[in-house]
Amino acid sequence: MPITKIRPSGARTSHQGAKYVMGALGMSFSSAPQPLSFDAVTGIALRRNPRRAHLLTSKLLGKHYPQSPELIEAAAEVLAAKVWATVADADDTVPDAYAYRLAEALDGHGLAEKPAQDLRVFAESFAVLGFAEAATGLGACVASALGTYYVSTTRYPARGRAEYGSFQEEHSHAPSHYLTPADTAALRDGERALLLVDDELTTGRTAMNTIRMMHAQTQRSRYIIATLADLRDGASRAALPRFAEELGIELDVVSLFSGELVVPDGAVPEAQQIIAEIEDAASAPTHVRVTPASVAVTRHHIGAAHPRDGVADLTALDDFAASVAASIAPSIPAGPVLVLGIEEDMYAPLRAAVHLSKTHHGVVHFGATTRSPAVALDHPDYGIRDVISYEVPAESGDTEARFLYNIGDRYDSVIILTGNAAATDSLTSPANSLLSKLSSRTDRIHIIETQTARTAPTPLVGPAFGSYPADDVTWLLKDLSDVALEVTAEDREEAVQNGGMHYAEALPVEYVPTAAYQKLFDSTLASTKRKVALHVAVTAERIFAARSGRPVLVSLARAGTPVGVLIRRYLKQVHNVDAAHYAVSIVRGKGIDSNALAYIASRHDSRDVVFVDGWTGKGAISRELADAVAGFNARTGERFSAELAVLADPGRCAAIAGTREDYLIPSAALNSTVSGLVSRTVLRDDLIGPDDFHGAKFYRELRDSDVSSTFVDTISSEFDTVLIAVAQVTAEERAKVPNWTGWKTVQRLSDEYGIGSVNLVKPGVGETTRVLLRRVPWKVLVRDVNAPEVAHIILLAEDRGVPVEEVGDLPFTAVGLIHPKFTRGATGFDGKAA
Repeated sequence: MPITKIRPSGARTSHQGAKYVMGALGMSFSSAPQPLSFDAVTGIALRRNPRRAHLLTSKLLGKHYPQSPELIEAAAEVLAAKVWATVADADDTVPDAYAYRLAEALDGHGLAEKPAQDLRVFAESFAVLGFAEAATGLGACVASALGTYYVSTTRYPARGRAEYGSFQEEHSHAPSHYLTPADTAALRDGERALLLVDDELTTGRTAMNTIRMMHAQTQRSRYIIATLADLRDGASRAALPRFAEELGIELDVVSLFSGELVVPDGAVPEAQQIIAEIEDAASAPTHVRVTPASVAVTRHHIGAAHPRDGVADLTALDDFAASVAASIAPSIPAGPVLVLGIEEDMYAPLRAAVHLSKTHHGVVHFGATTRSPAVALDHPDYGIRDVISYEVPAESGDTEARFLYNIGDRYDSVIILTGNAAATDSLTSPANSLLSKLSSRTDRIHIIETQTARTAPTPLVGPAFGSYPADDVTWLLKDLSDVALEVTAEDREEAVQNGGMHYAEALPVEYVPTAAYQKLFDSTLASTKRKVALHVAVTAERIFAARSGRPVLVSLARAGTPVGVLIRRYLKQVHNVDAAHYAVSIVRGKGIDSNALAYIASRHDSRDVVFVDGWTGKGAISRELADAVAGFNARTGERFSAELAVLADPGRCAAIAGTREDYLIPSAALNSTVSGLVSRTVLRDDLIGPDDFHGAKFYRELRDSDVSSTFVDTISSEFDTVLIAVAQVTAEERAKVPNWTGWKTVQRLSDEYGIGSVNLVKPGVGETTRVLLRRVPWKVLVRDVNAPEVAHIILLAEDRGVPVEEVGDLPFTAVGLIHPKFTRGATGFDGKAA
């Protein structure tokens, strides 16, 4: 059918804007007189869908037409008022009067005043459910007006969250709906009526599918369907009462506008033929600006639950939206602004648009992207005159199409609220991304990453916890100082090797250095301070470059913490960067503290984080970190890098290092007394709850032996002009690619000495020192017994009666071997089970 033959002509009617598609497909419409007209509520476009020919393009959602956010909320309040009248068994006089004022507002005569009734008097009588994706914002607005519990369905069920229910929307391009609320009490309360909110009601099948699913979970006597446009034909209107009788329920339908839209058989293939003709006649888009838009990405942290999680009160989400608007307002020049939600994430950006409109000098509209595919046609009587089609990554590794309708090039600024860092990536990384398409339609784009965050545990800082000043480090740990956790090295080793205890469930007795050993530490610090300072500086310079001058330091407690403190001090002195520094726990076999990562991600861009440790040996922690970070990113959509930065990398397994040399870093020679008086970290189910950070102890009683500040003050005093210049030149040299020499050496030694476990082989001066301080060592291997780097190791080995073996071709300066198959009373090992 040629396009020219189906264009409507003649006088405009109450549904003039829909006549193009209605005339093309032979549709008919009829309605009784009412405050709002068909054309004020919706338009119609042709839909790319094998199950439905047309798409109703609501003008009161922001989904298909960008709209004043105040008018969108006013429409929702009219709908809420109609629900109130239904429940109160009152007539529609007041809601209809409000609707007439809304109609005037849509014609540009000012915004309608709110209804006089207190719509919240029935708050405890409802639970409101909004349908993804178009009605999630509408449902929230209705629930807010009624002051009641709200939950939305979702196309994106949360991983690991129990599914309350699911159902199908047969005609939809994405038919599956999931309901996965964290808070289900209101849904399970059979005394509450369930209010289903959708943007349109055309057949009622989706509503019936939902009610059937919900009724199977919790039987209740009353359901209400609230919609902007009730356009059911006669057969569909007759189906709902029969359905209600079948279930034995009371079922009401409330709408802002009601009429009968009849779609003839054969409309679907007819629509596809017309779409093909429109596409054949389509010309290149004209909405192109000469200069691409400037792009800014910031993060705004949210402490409110997402509507899909179920919320009893939307106030916290509105407070978040207000803070977003307040933070963004100063950077938005006068001129038209579009605040954009992404698919079903509509309520928070809608409320942000409302708040922004109160202070912005210019038009503020709200819009949202969609998964619903429709064809665009620049015609005054057609529902979608303009489309941005873009792609997002799919789980299969391919891409999927998404759409943004009717924005033209009207907006000087576009503000996009995304769910998290991964959501931002999905809008910016594909070649055919939303960002690339929007860039030619506006002058500036500001992406605000938001993410729902749990209530986080309270971090710890000195001097209340640890002996470092508060500025040096924030400990993301739980204070277990008053818990008895220490066991002897022998008891701990036996329990760990026999499978009775994980090593992180108890602590070794803290080693208090003897006078001779403390003197050795002092002399080592004096002789190596310049070397250590240089390697700190090189590491810091490489971190600074790798994180574009805005690093967030996350040290692996506790060996990494002194190094993190030193790197932070260097960055402050040399680059005037006041880098945040957190100490977090990582446990072999258990992973990194995910609550700590979530805390950091809620306050920083995860891409800026770099993990810091003291040194590497075989690379077990590097592997643990890589696995743990990959898992966390997959679960949360964050973008942490598992790159590890260390002072010394003799194991050749770190991405960033100050040196590959295996030498004694003085902080490796002691335990807590050089690490802020903080113990190793603890992870035990009876002490660490699901919302806690991993634990640790603060050994206040060891203050007299504490050299933590002495160590970092001594090293940082070496950051002079000459050292800085050398470090910057060295840092620019091409870093060696990790080759995992340490891992290969450990595997060889494990086989040669009949140990059978790489976990019991501890390569490097630092790790060998740790073995002697807190494990049950079997023997120590050194490359040169006379090397100054191993003097403290020889001293500790003699003190514990551990044999030292010189191995001239050892790739490391020293390697500690833990007693394998340890049993109490064993005195030796011949390569067989003890």
